Amino acid sequence: MSKASATGQIIVTSNGTTLHTILQCTTGDVYQNYDGEWDSSSVVISPNFEISGATKPVIVMQAYSAEQGAGNSFNLSKGNASWFVGDTQLTFADSNGVSTNKFNGQSGHFTKGTDKSGNPTLTVNKNLIAVNSGDSFNISCKTSISVNNTNVVLQAVYPVYIAQGAVDSKRATIMATDTNKLFTIDTKGGSCRVRCAVTDGNAMSYEADGRTFKWYLPDTSQSSGWKEKQNSASSYFTVNEADVESSTVVKCEVYNNNSFFASDVQTINDVSDEYIVSPNPTDGTSATSENFIKNSGSKIVYKPYVRKRGSTSNETNVSFEMSLYSSTGVNISSLVTKSGSGTSTSFTITEANLRDYNGANYMITATIS
Repeated sequence: MSKASATGQIIVTSNGTTLHTILQCTTGDVYQNYDGEWDSSSVVISPNFEISGATKPVIVMQAYSAEQGAGNSFNLSKGNASWFVGDTQLTFADSNGVSTNKFNGQSGHFTKGTDKSGNPTLTVNKNLIAVNSGDSFNISCKTSISVNNTNVVLQAVYPVYIAQGAVDSKRATIMATDTNKLFTIDTKGGSCRVRCAVTDGNAMSYEADGRTFKWYLPDTSQSSGWKEKQNSASSYFTVNEADVESSTVVKCEVYNNNSFFASDVQTINDVSDEYIVSPNPTDGTSATSENFIKNSGSKIVYKPYVRKRGSTSNETNVSFEMSLYSSTGVNISSLVTKSGSGTSTSFTITEANLRDYNGANYMITATIS
């Protein structure tokens, strides 16, 4: 018996055919809270990307081959990347790669570039609350590249969370420690080391007197949906390849003097696994993006399938289960409606159920017998 999993967010898409695309961020998440009116000069923002010493999020697009024996990143250096904010394509100055689009009268919010492997990157330079008039939005990347003499467009979407409220809110953020692989394991026996940053207002820190970090991996046998793997004063945690069935989520809870402070979850991808699970999100009939418009009353119906790397045929002796978590790691799997069995399994999630959570993280696990 074998297992494989797929993870994602309700607003993340992936290419499940020849190449798998992953859009990740060096800071784990891109988010901002603000107090006041978003278009006011006196608005207070946290974290503030424009203050001296601020950590600038860098969003990176990666692609991995689905061919047998894959694991190494697909070379995107010869591709042509286009970046979008919502439906607006970003334009950039030729001289320095800084964006020229204006949001609330200002430009220069982003800089395009590449990492040392040639993957497209987008660096956040300025505060983002005015980009969508004080509300959350998506950043997407479309990379046009030639594959086997055929031009294909690879696409992935990344959510930016904007919320009005107390700017001194407590937050934990799981961050990548490897600026090349980020949250990806690409070799058998490999691992992914992550670190949890603790933010209070605009102050970010890691280890501190009286602070402990509890790390968890999913476990459906537990009522909480999680199993504790590490409890220590270290902000670091290592996810081993043996812990991951294609993809998983990891949770960190931060405590100060034994009092809960904040928590976060992050997706870890293992592209060295034999099996690949494709979530296959639909609107019930045809393919759809994993993106709910608030108050739309829409739904996403997942019709997953699993294949061996290099194969174009779906595995038949398979069963599926789906777990759903809020952005802070609360198990909300009861909001998923399962229908059918085996290769006819489907999972339905409605916008109404997720409305108060502003999105969610999911994991679909396939058991192959």
